[in-house]
Amino acid sequence: MNSSLIQYIYYDVWHQYQCPLVKDYPLMSTPWPLLLITGIYLTFVKRIGPQLMASRKPYDLRWPIRAFNALNVAVNFWGLYNFIPRTNFGLNVWRCPTLCENVDPYFAFLGYIFFLSRLAEFMDTVFFVLRKKDRQANEKNSAVCRPIYYFKILLVGDQNVGKSCLLNRLTNNSGDTLSPTMGVDFARKSMYIDECLVKFHFWDPSGDQRFRDLLPNYFSGINAVLFMYDICDEQSFVSLKDSWFPIIGANARPQPTSKLIIANKSDLSSDRVISVTQGIQLANQTNSLFMEVSAKSGHNVDNLLFIIGQQLISIQKQLNQQW
Repeated sequence: MNSSLIQYIYYDVWHQYQCPLVKDYPLMSTPWPLLLITGIYLTFVKRIGPQLMASRKPYDLRWPIRAFNALNVAVNFWGLYNFIPRTNFGLNVWRCPTLCENVDPYFAFLGYIFFLSRLAEFMDTVFFVLRKKDRQANEKNSAVCRPIYYFKILLVGDQNVGKSCLLNRLTNNSGDTLSPTMGVDFARKSMYIDECLVKFHFWDPSGDQRFRDLLPNYFSGINAVLFMYDICDEQSFVSLKDSWFPIIGANARPQPTSKLIIANKSDLSSDRVISVTQGIQLANQTNSLFMEVSAKSGHNVDNLLFIIGQQLISIQKQLNQQW
């Protein structure tokens, strides 16, 4: 039965209706390349693509999409430009003669180019998957069937280690240098992590010694703490051990469920005074995660929220199961 179906498709359908003027063109000699391309496309769109992007940040494909659309428009315009002068717009123009009888070979070539342009439109859906636009377009519906998590994140560290710059990079994707925080700064960020909508609320109190007495006011209900130091400033690293960890341990009630040590300014590695090994050792001593980033260049910043978000979601799911 299967061999008969294949024989019917290959011999009776494909070769019976195949235009001899284009049969030697790429993808036109047999149906199998088209079936393979379609199979790969459907597999990527339905399975591989969503799995690949489940824990990744959407790709910024604005320029590739603009280039793709511009090329598509140019090809269609070129085809129309070459089609109109050769056409009298009679009724026979729109008829598809059997075996391409009396057809201008150039028309057959134009039809082949049009076919390739339609095949290339598979890329529209591929771009859609890589940009996660299906999730953004269906956010209202997804809010009903997907969990929503709210996490309060506290950033601490000495002044000038780059907390405000990191916050700006996380929320605005900008590495502009900012003036030191006076008092406290606040920002929000929403994103999808592991099929869940996660809404982060960031609190960035000043690292200035003058504002230390105000810190306990922001400790209530924190889910995670980001401890930041400057790899070029030894004192900022020492302050984490001698000051910031003790402050959080003594004042945060309940204790945060997740802690992450951030070594900032990896773009200045030539001026480094704190090694990666020292940072990892401190993380092991304090039961914290460790990550080295550059708020200025954006190095490794994209992964920061995914790591902390995945850990918080996992902890929250365990707590929900206990209840």
